[in-house]
Formats: sequence, C-alpha cells, structure tokens
Amino acid sequence: MDLMKKEILSHSGRQTKLIGEKLVKEVFTNKREKGSVFSLEGELGSGKTTFLQGFAKELGVREFIKSPTFVIMKKYRLPIARKRKMDKKDGPRYFYHFDCYRITRPMEILELGFKEIIEDRGNVVTIEWGDKIKEILPSNHLVIKFKFVDKNIRKIVFKQ
Repeated sequence: MDLMKKEILSHSGRQTKLIGEKLVKEVFTNKREKGSVFSLEGELGSGKTTFLQGFAKELGVREFIKSPTFVIMKKYRLPIARKRKMDKKDGPRYFYHFDCYRITRPMEILELGFKEIIEDRGNVVTIEWGDKIKEILPSNHLVIKFKFVDKNIRKIVFKQ
C-alpha cells in the first residue's frame, strides 16, 4: 500500500494507530538520504497523537506516547533489533516527538537544536502542529493532515 499517495478514512483510534504502523513499514524499508521528518497537522483531538502511538510502537518505542505539549520535545532511543528488514547501520537510532502547539514563533524551536536534529539521518522526527513551523521544515518532509469527518471517523491525507 502506497500511503503517500492516499487519503485514508480511519473509523477508530485502533485503526489510526495501525495506519501509523503501516507508514513506518513503508517508509523505513528503503534507504534514506537524510533524517525523516513528518509534519502532522489537524485540529485538537483529530488523531495526531493516536497515529504517533502506532508509529512509535512500530519503530520499537516501548514507552507510552503522549504529546509533549509543555516540554515541546521528547527524545526516544530506538532498539537495535528491528521487526522489519532494515540495514542496522542505516536505520534510525532516535525518535523525536515535537509538539509545536505552544510555539508562537517558528524560530523558538531552533533553540532546542532542531536544525541539527532534522539533518541527522539517524533521527526520525515527528512534529505535531508542524504547520506552525513550516518555514523552517526541510523541503523533503511529509505532511500528514488529520480531518474530522464525524465523531469517530477521521480523514488522513498524506502529502509529500
């Protein structure tokens, strides 16, 4: 399934997590030139964090993922052993989870070493509310938009 050319309807939180897992399988089976950056956009409660719970689980993160709204950034060391076929030398080593909800100026994020983090090919970087810092995101980032369809259904749109 080529997620990056799709719009997907999710009918539950569980399904949203599974879509996050599928994205990891799809993206990280290929070698990458730079760190991978994913910008998640959508209203409060639209499924961004739920998606990242599945995404992080598939990367091997054991901790419970919640939005780092007040600390802005969380860093997770990824396990060496992988469930999927990845060259261990080229595979990601760290998962960064940013939440820009409280950011008022895009330059604020730079104080956390953001440029160095996104340039390191050993990092997987996800940014909730990434549209708030779009001016400083790399040109090759993937945008994932979350939209309410109704109380339980979300439309997830992937844009490269």
